[in-house]
Amino acid sequence: MSFVRLRARAGNAQVGRTGPAPRPTRPRPTRPRPRATWLAGPGQESTPWATGLTVATFVAAVVAVADVTLCLALAEAVGPFVIVVNLFIDAGLAPAVWLLQRTPVWRWVGVGVAVGLAVGWVMLPFTAL
Repeated sequence: MSFVRLRARAGNAQVGRTGPAPRPTRPRPTRPRPRATWLAGPGQESTPWATGLTVATFVAAVVAVADVTLCLALAEAVGPFVIVVNLFIDAGLAPAVWLLQRTPVWRWVGVGVAVGLAVGWVMLPFTAL
């Protein structure tokens, strides 16, 4: 059992610990990091391309329509500043899309959002006419 003892030495107090020495700690074993599914080797799970591209296509269509609709609605309110507003919207989504690239299922949603925003920028001049 350990206890704390107070020693006074030349006007300043020091706290000392007496008793058995603390046990040395062992380093925690490190777990191997799981490999991404797109780096799967032989005998491991492969990438579901058909499902992933279907999800990415659906998300791209929804995001493109939403982006164009939002820009057309904002064009009535702010006029030519809609391009600046759309840049702010895209800049706000960029970090979230970038973080999705490492997650196995959500990376397809991130790809769809990126493609949808690009398609939205291409469609915007044609819908503004």
